[in-house]
Order: sequence, then C-alpha cells, then structure tokens
Amino acid sequence: MRRHAAMEQQLDEAEAARRCLHATNDGVRQALMRRRRAGEIVSLMPGLFIWRTTWEALTPIEQMCHLVRGLAQIHSDWVFGGVAAACILGLWIDYRTVNEALRSGKVDVMCTMRNGKGDSRHMHRIRSGAGLCIRVDGVKVTTPERTAVDCARMPPFDAAMQVVCCVLHNGVELTSIIGCAAHNGEIGKAPRAVFQYATPLVENGGEAKALARFVQCGFAVPQMQVVFVDPQTGRTYRVDFLWLCTDGAIIVVELDGLVKYNRSADDEGALARRHHRRRTRAGRGPEACRRPYRGAHPDGGPEQYGDAATETARSRGSRTSVTGSAGRFGDHAGALSQPT
Repeated sequence: MRRHAAMEQQLDEAEAARRCLHATNDGVRQALMRRRRAGEIVSLMPGLFIWRTTWEALTPIEQMCHLVRGLAQIHSDWVFGGVAAACILGLWIDYRTVNEALRSGKVDVMCTMRNGKGDSRHMHRIRSGAGLCIRVDGVKVTTPERTAVDCARMPPFDAAMQVVCCVLHNGVELTSIIGCAAHNGEIGKAPRAVFQYATPLVENGGEAKALARFVQCGFAVPQMQVVFVDPQTGRTYRVDFLWLCTDGAIIVVELDGLVKYNRSADDEGALARRHHRRRTRAGRGPEACRRPYRGAHPDGGPEQYGDAATETARSRGSRTSVTGSAGRFGDHAGALSQPT
C-alpha cells in the first residue's frame, strides 16, 4: 500500500502525545480507514486511530489513557469518570477491569441527566453531583474522591478495593469519600463493604487485592505494616500482613512485587537483606509466609496479585483461629513493634 505522508505524520504526532489520533482532514481519514481494513491501524471508537503495533505494545491502562486523551481532543467539555478517570489519575486498578471496560467500547462521562436521556453507544453517563472535576494532562476527570465513589460500586470487590485504597493511600480522608457518596445518594451494599475494609495502609495494588481476598475468604482483618526490630543488628523491618493466632503463633504474609523480574546488580544487596530478614523472623517465632504473586510477570497485570497469599493464609488459618487488628485499621498496627 502506498505511503501517505500526512497520515503517518499525524499518527506519529499523536503517538508522541500519548493519545489516539482524531483526524480532521478527509484525505487523512480515508487513508486511515484503508489501513484499518488492511489491519495496520486500530480504531476502537469512531474517529480515533492508532498504529496497531503501537496499540499492542501498550498495557491496558496505557491503552485506556490513549483512548481517553483522544476523546478529549474531540470532546473538550467531557468529564471522564470511573475506570477512565482511575487510569488517567494513575490509581491502582487491575488489567482485567480495564480490559473489560475497553471491550465494552464505552467510557464513563459525568453529565447532567435530562429528559431521561440514557447511554449512547460509546458513552455511559454518570450523574454529576458532589466532587469538582480536575484537569490532568489536558483531560477533565472526576476528583479522586468522586472516582473512588464511582469505582466502589463496580464489581468485583477486589478491583473496587484497589481504587479506593489507592485514593486513601494518597492522602484523601475516608470521610471525604463517604461524604461525596452520600451527597450523590450512592451508598449501596457494595460501596458500604468497600468503605468498611478499605485502608491507606496497603502500599500497592497487590496488597489491596490480597486484603480483599482475605476479607472475601472470611479471614480476620490482619494488622498491616507491622514493624519488627532485629535484636542482633537493630535493623527494623515491616511486614505486609500479620495475624496473632489463639495458640500464640504469629502468621506473617509478605507479597513479592515485580522487582525480581527486573533484577539488576543493584538489587543483590536488597535480596541479601531480604534473606537475612527471613532468617531473623524465623529465629523470633513468626511463621513467615513469603509468597510470590503467582504469574506476576509485568505482562500478567495486577489482577493476579494476592492469589498465592490467600492460599497461604487459608492453609495456615484452617489449623487455628486467627486474630487481626481490632477497631479501625492502624489502631493496633504497632502492637508487636519494638522501639527503634
């Protein structure tokens, strides 16, 4: 197929701006449609185009961001919400949830409901209400509080927990999120469950998903980020999750991130300290359940986080009852800590 210089230039410019191309020239648009039919171009929504090789090299979150930035070029007044806003805001959200949103061919857009006007083919309307919009990279999105409210209503539970925990971890108060939900009349059964268990103490999407799995399996809510002190070196260590068992045992669950898949020479010291940390815990009594994320390769996405940790806690917890933190998260997080 003959080259089309103007089309290629516009596609490359859009790629540099991390968005899909919205062509305004009829000649370029026709060239794009020809290459779409030939399989060289992807067009997930009418009027938006991107090289197939570029699209397939992106993660689902990056794909959503490219799509939303392209839509913002067409509809500068749109305020994006839900999964689209979570991706633009850089919140923790698993690939499976984003892929489902991409396959649906719809994005959430906040607007005033009038005359019973429903969704369109490519837009899911969400009610405007509490929470102002903000602008990120030239795109209008709902505030983190409002995004947390909208995502708290979406299934599954662990995906909703990731988004809300991230917003809390970034410094937003739970009362602000609940206040936004109450103002919009959106505190149903699903959001209440998320608001009950979400916590700022988890440090990444994997930990948030693992916590959600523990809750779903009926385990006691664990203490999180508990500090231990090595009596030999004085070095302090924090563990991801901890339970106190009625038989006096201590269960520690730690999740390994993606660093081991991107290991460099600089990581060797950290790995050595990790091995020493495990030996220290073994000498002090806690039953350390250090588990990797099963299949947690960068291509696998955050949706695979937490499965192995759940299996570990299930196998140990089935032999004795366990006790987690009492009251709100963090109230007793330092119960086993020693002063540094």
